[in-house]
Amino acid sequence: MGPLLSAEKKQEILIALAHDPCATNVARAVGGVSVTTVWRLAQQEQMKLKRGSATGRRKRLSTQERRRIVLALERNPNAKAVAEKLGLASSTTVAKLAKQAEITLTAGEKARGKNHVSDETRAALTAKLKENPNARQVARELGSISHETVRKIAQSEGITLQRGTPVRKTPAPLPCPL
Repeated sequence: MGPLLSAEKKQEILIALAHDPCATNVARAVGGVSVTTVWRLAQQEQMKLKRGSATGRRKRLSTQERRRIVLALERNPNAKAVAEKLGLASSTTVAKLAKQAEITLTAGEKARGKNHVSDETRAALTAKLKENPNARQVARELGSISHETVRKIAQSEGITLQRGTPVRKTPAPLPCPL
């Protein structure tokens, strides 16, 4: 077993935990103590820690907590808002639960980068791809879109892409011995 905490250090940790109930943040702020030490001290003092505090002691959501999250998602299909409001899980976990419950997360999709190509640009892109099925060339013509985005849109539209002719440098001829 490691060295015991001094009374001053213990008091410093408890004060920090009162301000921030995250064991990781407290361990970093106080310094010289591990996250596990902070976690154990909080348990001894019967202090409630914020969930997900990188201690390796992840608590699984109960069935009742999962139901609460799903009900909240049905009222508000925004994973981040539900996660913040309930405080039971991260927004990623809430989004995974929404996927399992087949709830479409409409709010917040723009923030995650979904559908950032306007309908007009998508239509123009599709038309250009039908004329020239080369993602890089179409991306260069449009200018405001990457070739990867063009490729993904082509794939979703069922357009088969062709590779452009590669530019190959011909090696310089070797000198002839005399």
